[in-house]
Amino acid sequence: MWNETSTGSTREFETNKKETVTVEIKKKEGIAIVHRSNHEQVLAGVRDNKVKIWNDLLFDPMTYHQIKTKMETLLVKKDGNGSDKSKRR
Repeated sequence: MWNETSTGSTREFETNKKETVTVEIKKKEGIAIVHRSNHEQVLAGVRDNKVKIWNDLLFDPMTYHQIKTKMETLLVKKDGNGSDKSKRR
C-alpha cells in the first residue's frame, strides 16, 4: 500500500537483486526516486503529460506498472473530456 505524504507518496519494493528499497513519488517535482541505503536514484518522471520510465533494470514489469499507475493518478492532468492535457502545469 502506498503511504500518502504532504509532498507525494512512498512505498517499499523489492528489486530484482532482492534488495528492499523505498520509492518516493514527489508531486511538486513530478519524479519518482528510489532511496537505497547509501544513495538516491531518479527512476521516472513526467514529460509531455506522460509518465516516462528512465531506468527499467531495477524492478520486474509488474512493479513498474504499479509505480507508473500511481504517478499517473498523482501527476497527469486530465481535461474535461477525460483526455490528457497537452502540457502539465
